[in-house]
Amino acid sequence: YAAEQLLLGNADIMLAGGADAVMDTVIYQGMEAAGLLAEHADPARACRPFDAARNGLLLGEGAGFLVLERASHARSRGAEILGRLAGWAVTVNEGAGKTGIQADGRGLADAMERALAVAGLAPAEIDSLNAHGTSTRLNDAAEAAALFRVFGPHPPPVSATKAVTGHCLGATPALEAILSLASLRHGLLPPTACHETPDPAFAGLDIVRGAARAAPPTAVVSNSLGFWGCHASLILRPPPPPWWRSA
Repeated sequence: YAAEQLLLGNADIMLAGGADAVMDTVIYQGMEAAGLLAEHADPARACRPFDAARNGLLLGEGAGFLVLERASHARSRGAEILGRLAGWAVTVNEGAGKTGIQADGRGLADAMERALAVAGLAPAEIDSLNAHGTSTRLNDAAEAAALFRVFGPHPPPVSATKAVTGHCLGATPALEAILSLASLRHGLLPPTACHETPDPAFAGLDIVRGAARAAPPTAVVSNSLGFWGCHASLILRPPPPPWWRSA
């Protein structure tokens, strides 16, 4: 929405992001009653995105905001450009109820395909993915199905960072967009912490694990899923070269 306001000429600079504080008994009880919270003898290993033994998520608190503006405007004020939002899409209510995602992942797949269309990129041009990766049985399976639908049997390398940050709910999309920008900036794909045993159901999914993987990504997809089928997909690219003068 921030990018669209810039393109419409309604603003020069927009802030996009979120903050959430979820360390609340009522929220915990609701998540526990829904069977969403992870369990493990070692709390540090409880959240295991895409792992065969995953059994739930961990909640976190956080905040993240990004400054969006046209490249020409950023240069006019001497700002350091950290990256480029090349494509984006949001889906609303895919008809899967409160959990918000069909088992075949078609709603998230639609968001990714629309974001690719905005960016003018083919699936093969995506170098890495920051997955929503909550570590719940159903969510990770549905997200994997969406990745296979869009990218075929061998999607780009996948990182899932909630094993480190926790699921910060409304802050998560911005936090993971920031992590994706850092990945572009440093040429490193973040590892998926606590991913120890690959799930045979996800054969073909290249989960970055163990240690950060050196790679010069040029296009990263960052996915976020929400209740009631509100999903978002962002495509981030490195900063434009100095000679690039369009908006």
